Parts: sequence; C-alpha cells; structure tokens
Amino acid sequence: LAFADDLALVSRTPRGLQSNLNRLSESLRLSGLIVSAGTGGKSASMRIDIDGRAKKHIVNPSAYLSVDGENVPAISITKTYKYLGIQVGAHGTRAEVKEKLVAGLANLTRAPLKPFQRLHILRVQLMPSLTHQLVLAGVTKGYLKDLDRLVRAASRSWLKLPHDTPNAFLHANYKDGGLSIDSLSLTIPFLKGKRFGKLTVSSDDTVLAATETNSFKRMHKKWREAQVKEGALMNSKAAIRRGFAAQLHGTLDGAGLRSMPQSGHIQRWITDPCPPCNGRNFTGRVKVRANALLTKTRASRGRNGVDVRCDCCGRPESLGHILQVCARCHGKRVARHDKIVQKMRERASKAGFEVRVEPRIRGESGTLVPDIVMVKGRKAYVLDPTIVADNADLDDQVNAKQTKYSVGSVRKWIRSEFKNQDLEVVAKGLVLNWRGAMAAESYALLTQELKFGLSFCRMLVSIVLEESFYMYTHFMQSTFRCSQATRARNAR
Repeated sequence: LAFADDLALVSRTPRGLQSNLNRLSESLRLSGLIVSAGTGGKSASMRIDIDGRAKKHIVNPSAYLSVDGENVPAISITKTYKYLGIQVGAHGTRAEVKEKLVAGLANLTRAPLKPFQRLHILRVQLMPSLTHQLVLAGVTKGYLKDLDRLVRAASRSWLKLPHDTPNAFLHANYKDGGLSIDSLSLTIPFLKGKRFGKLTVSSDDTVLAATETNSFKRMHKKWREAQVKEGALMNSKAAIRRGFAAQLHGTLDGAGLRSMPQSGHIQRWITDPCPPCNGRNFTGRVKVRANALLTKTRASRGRNGVDVRCDCCGRPESLGHILQVCARCHGKRVARHDKIVQKMRERASKAGFEVRVEPRIRGESGTLVPDIVMVKGRKAYVLDPTIVADNADLDDQVNAKQTKYSVGSVRKWIRSEFKNQDLEVVAKGLVLNWRGAMAAESYALLTQELKFGLSFCRMLVSIVLEESFYMYTHFMQSTFRCSQATRARNAR
C-alpha cells in the first residue's frame, strides 16, 4: 500500500517481509531515496505471532527488520504508529481527537475573540480538522456523542445561552433558524457509510474481496444503522438538514422559526455579521432569535403555581409579549419600526427613487398613512414595513398590506403628488417577524425587483433583532406600570 512517500508492506512471514523491504530499499536507492529506519527514523514494524497451544494472537515487541544495518523499531500491543494521520496499532485504527478538541475549545475560550469569531473558527477550522481521523479510524457512537456535548457546552458558554436551549438550535442550518454547527454523531456515520458504500463498488479485486469479509459487513451495517435518528434515515446532507429543522421547529422555542426558510440566505449574518457588531450585540441577536432571553414564562417551565404576569400590564410575560404588546416598550417598538423606514428611505434615495415618508392620504374609508411612497421612472411603490409576531403567517400579512393600499384614493394621490397620470402604482408589504424571518415576497421585492441587494436585507434583519434586544433590556430596566385597573383587566 502506497500513498506518496508513505508505504505499508505486509507479508505472512518475517523472512518474507524482510525480503520485501530489501527489494523496496534497492528500488528507492535508484531514485535517490532511502528508508527512514533506526530509533530516530520514521518507520515502524508490527509482528503478530500465533500461539497455537493457547489459541491466541501475540504482538511480538522484538525488532526483526533492518535496513542497511539499522533496525526498524517494533511497536508493542499498547503502542500505535501514525500512518496517513491515523493511529494504527495491534487493535486496529483508533481516533484520538478528544484531547485535540478539548484543547482547541479551551484555546478559543481563552483567546480575545468575539463570539461570532469563535463560532467561525469552530465551524471552518477546528471541527473539519477532526473529520479525517473520525471517518477513517475506529470510533464508537458514544464517542461521537461525547464530542458533540463538548462542542455544545462551549458554544452555549460563548453565546451565554441557557442550558435548556434546544440542541437542534445549535446544529440546524442557519437558513432554518439554527447556528450551523455540525453534529458529529450524524455527519460522521453519514461519511463512513458513504465511504463503505464506495468500497463495495470498487474496481479493484482486492478491495472487493475485503468487502466480503464478516468484519467489513459488520462495520458497514453498524454505520448504516447509526444514520437512523428518530425513525428518519440521515444518509445525506439534505436529510440531516431536514431532520434538524423538523426537530427545531417542533420545540416550544423553535416553533417561531418555521418561517425562516422563506428567506434563508439573509440569515447568513449568523456566520458573517452584517453590519459588524460587538460581542454583546451579537449574543443579543442570537438570544432573540432563539427566544432564549429570561422572562417569567420561561423561568416558570417545570414549576407550578408561579406568577407569570407582567408587572407592567398584567398579561403573561413572554418575550413575544415584551417585544410586540407591552405598553412599557411602546416607544422602543416605534423606534424599531422607524429605523427600518429610515434605512429604506436612505437606500431608495441612493438608488435614484423620489421618496415620500408617511404621507397622509384621505380616502373613502378614512385616512391612510403608508410608510414609504417611492417613484422612479413610470413606476411607483407603496411600501409599509411591519414587524409581526413569530406565529403570524407572513404571506397573510403581505396580502393584508397589499389589499389595504391597493385602492383608488392612494393611486390618485400619488399621481397627483408626482404630477404623472401614467404612473403604475404597486402596493407591497415589507413583512418581518421579531425573530428575524422575512416574507418570501418581501425578500423577492428587495433583491430582485428593487435590486437593493442581499446585504441590505441582512442589515434589516440585524436591525430588527438588535433593536428587539435593546427593547428587552429597556423592559428589564424600566419601572413604568399601567394603571391598577388596566393590570387587573388584563389579568382576567
């Protein structure tokens, strides 16, 4: 067996192996190469003898090979030799990555890095560096689960997430609402199964003969069975992604993330924050997205008879209540909405649109106040950004906005205001929820029709999450309360 300058020789007898080694050494010498032997060399040998009386295989630690007068060191039953990055010994191959992972996580924790920088290094450098050994060497399913626990514990500590944050939130794809941290207990069985499957269709007769052995069949079966999780077969990257998405969206905290796939690409701020932010704001964004901020309803889980009423208005205190309903945060909610409108106005002006902000338009059913009216060429857009609850249907919200502003009074006012009776007026809803999901139609409008770009959409999502985190902080620090009568009425 040969790969570049790493060679492995196998023989049935010590004499036969010495003969093979001599022939190899002579051939290498013709090319100006030598075998690295001796105590300071890079070569090693392993001899397995058979004790017929005791019916045992014995690893003989005595050196029995030599090259140009130098002995090739022999390894004992407890020793291993590193061949192509894998520790090989009498017991077969062995993955030794746990110490490497623990040391790597400790280094990332000690280093003066921001949380998203730690996550980035974990995803693209530390975890991929383990794959080679884990796929090619012998491991157990329990060993892989232990590695996953170490990764999750470190990730939670970096992001200051509570211990009951769903595991699926860490492992799910960022497009589905997760953090895109690979789960070794699923990806490694998939890669091992894929490797074993390729061996069974090899064009090499020797490899095909090896696949017919009982040991190969046992290993192949073991890793096929390891790809089954909760009755679903995780035999591809797409299947693993679907499995974690379903698991995440089936949890209490993850149910509000079901709309994420509608605009999955703009969730890339998880792996590449845009705009750049400090560590506190990044962890705040992640906590809002995960519904992981401390509230009375969250703290009451598993505890009966706990008062979960908001001390401001008397309704149950959840993160959705704080960000969308509570009177204490009314001003902050308006500021969050106005910041989205401001960014839209600035981007539209930069793109050459003529913009009007919050015009008051009298109609038959009352006064309408769309947030943005923008005109370019012969087309006018009526946009009304809104941030809705995480359980709202985003498509329904878009349709409601379109219906509201697709009326004659709005078209008449716009054509009069911009002095162009030929304007085509289009009403659109720009809908996001407080978890950072954007309606598919709104995403298509911004990226395809208006050409505002993907980075602009990512910025809007980041603003929603960051302003929501500020709103939560304001709620916890403020002492404003509604009247006693209002609190009593809301508590009923």
